[in-house]
Amino acid sequence: MSILVKDITKYYNNVPVLKGCTLELKEEKITCIMGPSGSGKTTLLRILMGLTQADSGLIEGLDKKRITAVFQEDRLCGYLDSITNIKLVCRKELGIERIQVELEAVGLADIQNKKVSHLSGGMKRRVAIVRAMLADNDIIVMDEPFKGLDEQLKCQVIEYVKQKSMGKTVVIVTHDKKEVEQLEAELVYLNSSQ
Repeated sequence: MSILVKDITKYYNNVPVLKGCTLELKEEKITCIMGPSGSGKTTLLRILMGLTQADSGLIEGLDKKRITAVFQEDRLCGYLDSITNIKLVCRKELGIERIQVELEAVGLADIQNKKVSHLSGGMKRRVAIVRAMLADNDIIVMDEPFKGLDEQLKCQVIEYVKQKSMGKTVVIVTHDKKEVEQLEAELVYLNSSQ
């Protein structure tokens, strides 16, 4: 079942961030959300994940769905290595070898035993993406996941996301139309105070 966002409104300090937002996020497809700064993209993701309550409206299609996320900030445990960060959210039977293969697929072959706090921003980003892809989920929500990656790495990671998210509903906030094309995604454009 698709996720139906119906007439969602959210105010912060009496200022509308989302006003009557209605859209469909198609099941087992990648949907990219674009819009100017302040148009409510991140707020919409937070409402989808249940982290923020809408002031009015409703969302259908989320019942009993497992959601994983890549936030704008990576939200990794800096004192742990990348494999441990990933294992924290995965099934116990997912082995270290499999995680290493997944990290290698996004260009992270030699960092498995380094503390995450010692990684560059782009490396942390990729660890967060692998973690979201390997967690048990039905829906994957990503807020500017490819930000800070150079073009070659970005293409590699986009291909990884496309491959790993087949059969899942994926919602990605981006500012880059090229990313939408590479992901072969549906595009939803939010206007300010939509």
